[in-house]
Amino acid sequence: MTVPTHPPDEDVYPRDFTLLDSLDQLAPGSRAVEAHALRTRSRSMRAVLAHRATRGRLRYEDLVRRLRTAPGALPDDLSPGGLVALARVLALQTGEPYDMETARLLFAQVPAGRLKPADRLFYARLLETLGDAAAASEQLALIPASTPGRQYLELDLANPFTGGVHADAARWQAGWAELFTRYGLEVPVVGPGDDEPLDRLVVDAPPAITDGPLVTITVTTWRPGPKLLGALRSLADQSWRNLEILVVDDCSGPEYEDVLVRAESLDPRIRVLRQPVNGGTYLARNAALAVANGELVTGNDDDDWSHPRRIEHQVRAFLDDPTVTATRVLAYMVTADLEIDRIGQPVSGRHAATYMARRDTLRRCGGFVQARKGADTELMRRVEAFTGQPVRDINVPLALYRLDIASLSRGEFGPGWHHPARAAFWASAARAHEVMVRDGLDPAEAGRAVVVPRRYEPVRIRPDRYDVAIAADWRASDAERHPVLDEVDALLGAGLRVGLVHLPDNRYPVRRRLEMHPTVQDLINARTVDRLLLDEDDVEVGTLVVAEAGLLQLPPAETSLMTVHRVLVLADQEPVDPAHHVAAYSVRDCTRNAERIVGRTPVWVPRDALVRCSLEAQSWPGLQLAPHDVPMLADPTRFAVPRALPRSSTPVVGQRADDRRDWPAEDDEVRRLYPADGSIDVRLLGSPQRVRAMLGRRSVPPGWLVYVRDDLSAREYLGQLEFFVDQSGPLTRMRTTHAAALASGAVLVVPEVYRPVYGDAAVYAATLEVTDVVRGLHADPQAWLLQSRRGQAFARERFSVESFLAALRPLLDSSVVAGTVGQPA
Repeated sequence: MTVPTHPPDEDVYPRDFTLLDSLDQLAPGSRAVEAHALRTRSRSMRAVLAHRATRGRLRYEDLVRRLRTAPGALPDDLSPGGLVALARVLALQTGEPYDMETARLLFAQVPAGRLKPADRLFYARLLETLGDAAAASEQLALIPASTPGRQYLELDLANPFTGGVHADAARWQAGWAELFTRYGLEVPVVGPGDDEPLDRLVVDAPPAITDGPLVTITVTTWRPGPKLLGALRSLADQSWRNLEILVVDDCSGPEYEDVLVRAESLDPRIRVLRQPVNGGTYLARNAALAVANGELVTGNDDDDWSHPRRIEHQVRAFLDDPTVTATRVLAYMVTADLEIDRIGQPVSGRHAATYMARRDTLRRCGGFVQARKGADTELMRRVEAFTGQPVRDINVPLALYRLDIASLSRGEFGPGWHHPARAAFWASAARAHEVMVRDGLDPAEAGRAVVVPRRYEPVRIRPDRYDVAIAADWRASDAERHPVLDEVDALLGAGLRVGLVHLPDNRYPVRRRLEMHPTVQDLINARTVDRLLLDEDDVEVGTLVVAEAGLLQLPPAETSLMTVHRVLVLADQEPVDPAHHVAAYSVRDCTRNAERIVGRTPVWVPRDALVRCSLEAQSWPGLQLAPHDVPMLADPTRFAVPRALPRSSTPVVGQRADDRRDWPAEDDEVRRLYPADGSIDVRLLGSPQRVRAMLGRRSVPPGWLVYVRDDLSAREYLGQLEFFVDQSGPLTRMRTTHAAALASGAVLVVPEVYRPVYGDAAVYAATLEVTDVVRGLHADPQAWLLQSRRGQAFARERFSVESFLAALRPLLDSSVVAGTVGQPA
């Protein structure tokens, strides 16, 4: 076995142990970090897993180096679970041989008795993928026969078509047959011939069904070959005989005419349609839908195989239950040599190409959107939303989906991952469908509302130049409105063309994918802004504004195709807090990552004096620091509440309470922050469960209220308060909340460290002084009102749209003019 020798790319991995300790504390369980690392393909996240696997003693690159040169020098008490999680990420994240070999070395460090059967099966699959079938078989022998998935690896090791050393035709045939007989299906066998095994499958013909509705099967193709003929034979052999098979050639060219003629001659039910220009699969399917005669319409990829009972099963679902609006079937995912087990991937899945629905429903919904990929799933979801009926899944393997091994690394799907263009497409579609149902829109109109990424556009229609692109984590949060949208609105109002780049904050990994915030997706679907993909959109951008510095700490691995003239990193929190030995991000790491991704050295832009002081303390000769700060934007017109003298004898106090980071650093201070005797009216915004956990109580103290975010708007919440308190631990990102509180007229109570930021606009107190400070100011209503108005005046001066634009404009690049009124100089 050839062992790759190139070293790991050390430039992407954080090195500072204080930062790694902090990132480790923020991260949930290792499997959640693993899922997030695969979903985002962030190589930097390996450093967090390595830190956890070595119990904080080795950096990732040091661990890899010792694995390869001196494994005996590794610590004795490595974490077995941490090693497995890191090994799984390395094996699945990129598919690069070096990473997969490193994963093998990590598995070898796990004591034999500490490997769970599922992890050992993964290890065996890894060994088989690396070409070590003997070692894979040894591991397989140690795995209980009842372990889910074991039979598939055993089947592949016995496969007689791959030339493996453990090939056993009889054993393979028995295992292959069991894949179908367990469902009561006839078994496909490989017939004679020189074609690939998948194209030689034959099945004993089941009884023909001649009475029933006509079904149109659409097969789109481009530059077809023998695979098309194999797919069509499987359709012509269907037990459901009342078929119309429409083959749509997507302008392949005259040199493919012979194959199309042969295809049409296979069966009189086959008809070939020829597109005049190449427009992609779904424009071709729309052409077939326009002329389809079948009551029901379905599809088949031009290189897939359908079991002869597939159409029969799908039609029966419609006939047996009139409420059924659509069906699809299960497909085994196989290579041309009928290998079925791929590391990190399922062996089967519900196959979108087999989607069957009533022709009139598909036409009523407007057919497929004009996209080169992904439109089948979009139409299926749109029909579901329109009819209110989910697709009826027939969980029987009635199709074989061909996997082209040569193209897997360039494909759009991987273990735990799909291409960002797919995510963007599906996010736009999901929101369009939601709005369709909410507002009673026509389904065809909803299809036109879906934004097709440039990667999938049949013809490029969107602009190529943007004044500003804002990189932020645009995913959904508990906030009613994404906080960065105020800045987007300000730039749009200044007449600039704005693009949005989604950059997930990988410092806070989650196990499940979060969708875009609906207020953000609405802007994208309205074509007010464009979503830009780093490694896909070769557009020109004057200034890329990174909305939060920490987004660059553990970024995705891709580099940008965009031509960016200037990069600004807006820093709204300090990078480190030496007093508490914690770090939020490394300025050097983030600078290096920006240079790697975009090819430009960023200019760091503090949001206030406190952040500037911290950045200056981290400075080095290559650091580019903006000459002035750009303040937070919390438009006072959105948050301002008319204020009068307090009416109650009890102060009304509030704070954010979403998680542990919103509270004082010390647990004892949390419980002593507010009295529990009702002498202060405490109204928190966040999670009731987390508040109870923080206080160590089964219930919230009498007189306290905990609002969840959906209960009321930010203005409604802040308007109730007389005081907004922030005594959160170090390095929390609360600047926007502070600005909104000041604009609302609530008196801001924060630690003394914020005095350089807010001056006399805020009131300052240590954690255990908060109650006395609040009571003292509340006891003097005139003094409270003066302080409230002082804060509102500060907000109008400091946090308005005008102030934001006045500070940002001089920092923007002026070489790209794309907006409606021109780029500021």
